[in-house]
Amino acid sequence: MEVAPLPRQGPVWVHRWLLIAAMLWGIMGCHAEGAFRPSLDVRTANSPRRAQVPMVVVLSQNQRAVLPFQSALRAELAEDFDVWSCPIESAVDWPEAQRLIEEWRPVVVVLVDNPTAVLYRNWAANRKAPPAAILVMSAFVEELQPTIPNSVAVAFESPAVTSLVAVRSLLERRINRVGVLYREHFGNFIERQRRQLAEERITLVSESLTMRPSPAELRRGLRRLRREGVDALWVTNDNVLLSKGMLASVWLPFAERYPMPIVVGVPTLVGHQVHFGLYAAAPDIEALGVQTADLVIALSSRGYHADARQVLPPLAARTYVDWELARNLGAKPALKTNFDIVIGGDQGRKP
Repeated sequence: MEVAPLPRQGPVWVHRWLLIAAMLWGIMGCHAEGAFRPSLDVRTANSPRRAQVPMVVVLSQNQRAVLPFQSALRAELAEDFDVWSCPIESAVDWPEAQRLIEEWRPVVVVLVDNPTAVLYRNWAANRKAPPAAILVMSAFVEELQPTIPNSVAVAFESPAVTSLVAVRSLLERRINRVGVLYREHFGNFIERQRRQLAEERITLVSESLTMRPSPAELRRGLRRLRREGVDALWVTNDNVLLSKGMLASVWLPFAERYPMPIVVGVPTLVGHQVHFGLYAAAPDIEALGVQTADLVIALSSRGYHADARQVLPPLAARTYVDWELARNLGAKPALKTNFDIVIGGDQGRKP
């Protein structure tokens, strides 16, 4: 267990904006456009192409964030596949990336993050036989994967029930009613989570928002959840609801005014400058690279034909907890060792 110290406190507005910057960097792998513009002259950035060796291409917007994933993937496949990366900052870069895919003819394309997957989907829909695709580090992937032909996926989000049961055990307190805000397009995802939570006797109290909600609409939704008497909040990895403006004007003020357990989907929302998320569970990125390599090999044994619908859970995940928040909400010190990363507490590491 890695333990990170809490930062020194200062002006609240400074910590809010530091958290927002850290959070946006953390979730851009799922949603947002990259923070820098890479060159698409990728031949010089990849190892030499080997004749007669099948190619795997990794498409992503935030190259820096996925380096551990790509390193693990290359290490696992190096003997039998050439693994090349192709950075895409935005739709502006897509025509060139598309040309490169058609030139290289990869047997598998690994799609990292939602924007990249959507760009690829539009291209693959017009191909009679698109290469096999593997979706990783994408939010709401259960909805996205069926729309991409010849694809499989690894879920990035931990099921709400897994996270909330962990928080219930950590705090040893009643968590019977959990609130969530979601945009109307993601209703099926919410209903699946609702059914799983019901098996643990947890009621999901949900509030549907429009597809482009204003801060005022988000604020009203949170107020309704509070009036419904929720014991905790579950925050999905939705970049629209977690935009810079929404974080600064709605989420953080609400969390400061009404302390309660908040379960989030990305580690950068846990204990970075301002206390917001109490708990997060996310795939181990290097292990995700190994799992993706295994999927490439499995696809090769089936002639690179994927099942019609297949979303797999990650094989390994890491758990994060803001210990100062946990302690204030009644967690017992002995439970600290139950988590991989503890932010706020004595320095130490789980044996």
